[in-house]
Amino acid sequence: MAVEALKSRQIIARDAGLLVPSYLGKGQMFALRSSPPVAGSYASGDANSTIDLVVVPPGKFVMLGDLCRIRHSAFGTGRTMDVGWAAYTNEDGTAVTADEDGIHSAADVAAAGSFVPLDELGVSAMKLFDSREGVTIKVKIEAAALSSGETIDAYFVFME
Repeated sequence: MAVEALKSRQIIARDAGLLVPSYLGKGQMFALRSSPPVAGSYASGDANSTIDLVVVPPGKFVMLGDLCRIRHSAFGTGRTMDVGWAAYTNEDGTAVTADEDGIHSAADVAAAGSFVPLDELGVSAMKLFDSREGVTIKVKIEAAALSSGETIDAYFVFME
């Protein structure tokens, strides 16, 4: 086997005089934070209830899964949480369907704790959101009702 000198897609494009998204924004990062719902501001909800956490602005933004975190109160025995997104439209007009667990699937939220939401993002742990109107990141509580007073405090980190 021979020694290889490979280049990333970004370096190949740069060498050709083109810019790809990671160079267009020069790697600028920002975080979107979701505060916990105000205690008592919602009634109990059945299993599969959802909570909208943040809205990614319109445009092209890459979520950096390794830098994101969700903290939660104890939701009770057997409870799990999916993290995904609502349906949206790409900048080119293509419809993107909602994916309730496109970011993280079945996180154990029985006891209070925290997790990095990335198990569905693949090896890169990143997700490009390319939208006209923004993308709502949401969670779905599975296996039992959502009780008043249960909280989620989250932040999601993106790169332009």
